[in-house]
Amino acid sequence: MSTPGAPERRHRSRLAIWLGAIAAVIGLLLAAAGAAVLIVGGSDGRLTTDRSRLATPTSALVSQTASIDDTAGAADALGDVRIRVSAEAAGGRPLFVGIGRSRDVDRYLAGVPADEITDFEVDPLRVERSRRAGTRTPAPPARQTFWVARATGRTADLEWKLRDGDFRAVVLNADGSRGVDTRAKFGVEVPALPWIGLGLLVAGLVLLAGGVVAIVVGSRRVPA
Repeated sequence: MSTPGAPERRHRSRLAIWLGAIAAVIGLLLAAAGAAVLIVGGSDGRLTTDRSRLATPTSALVSQTASIDDTAGAADALGDVRIRVSAEAAGGRPLFVGIGRSRDVDRYLAGVPADEITDFEVDPLRVERSRRAGTRTPAPPARQTFWVARATGRTADLEWKLRDGDFRAVVLNADGSRGVDTRAKFGVEVPALPWIGLGLLVAGLVLLAGGVVAIVVGSRRVPA
């Protein structure tokens, strides 16, 4: 025989169980996301592809235009985000890696045969490209003054702090000749990424623990 107020207590207990279950599921998802961020980004916040071969019979590999806005606001939340490119010469010639404003890169490569990377997959690194026809040989890229970041050598390691504007990245032979052959990797460094991952992990575990407690307490209080 049920006691007075039993239906109300039963309703509250079941509500606690349902809310606890929802909190536990959300907490589990947040904790999993935080753990994934920490595993991928590590303790330094760097996300990097594996080194893979990229080659073209043309004079250059060039990225699509990247339009970047509000880097100051992003820096407040994420820290100074940096792009990293490392290209090893697979052939016998030193390489040049550069980042420049789109209008300057387009002017420099006007009439030059090049492969524009239109899409890519990270693991493993695969790129889709569009061939630009041309007959002109570009001037040696290291002599150009418009690059905002550049590196030259048998291994060309470039690091660039994001800034507002429209930019392209380019890989060429250091002498501008045709037949670029490289083993390259690309990465991004987000200083706040480890803290974001840790915050998600802690918040998820707290929410998960609270949900489990609510389920246990609610189950024990369900009236007969």
